[in-house]
Amino acid sequence: MSLWQFLLRSLAFHWRMHLAVALGVAAATAVLTGALLVGDSVRGSLKHLALDRLGKIDQALITDRFFRQQTIGALNLFAHPPVQLPPEDVRVAQAFADIATIAILQERLVKEREVLAAQLQTALDSRVIIEQAKGVLGERLGLDMDTTFSTLRDAARRTSRRLSDVAREVVERRGRTDLLP
Repeated sequence: MSLWQFLLRSLAFHWRMHLAVALGVAAATAVLTGALLVGDSVRGSLKHLALDRLGKIDQALITDRFFRQQTIGALNLFAHPPVQLPPEDVRVAQAFADIATIAILQERLVKEREVLAAQLQTALDSRVIIEQAKGVLGERLGLDMDTTFSTLRDAARRTSRRLSDVAREVVERRGRTDLLP
């Protein structure tokens, strides 16, 4: 049997699989082509919408706001026809940019503190349940606190679970130690 005969017989025998692969490739090509066309269409529509809203612009004043070498944002002032802004108007625009920068930084700080508070509360809750489990195991098995912690940690590693989950299970089972080594 020659190589060509082998290939033709293989194609004939596995025609369903080859048809499924070809249809899958065709469907993927159609999806990707459609996504590219729709993406270009949306991008063009958004560009025209933005330009329509802005109108004709001949001049722009942009003030960047920096905080610790990080750009926070920019305030853009557009004018048609071009005008020379008086220095007091530029100072007012700069003041608005400063106020916006302070508001953005304050909002970031509030969010960071909320995340930190949630993380600390989770750590505290985990620590409480771990200490309870150490007490239960220490009493049941007659072990010191360091050994009970090592026992809990080993059980968590062995079962690929979080230490706090293993500790919670020990406390809820009232000290049953069948999951421990």
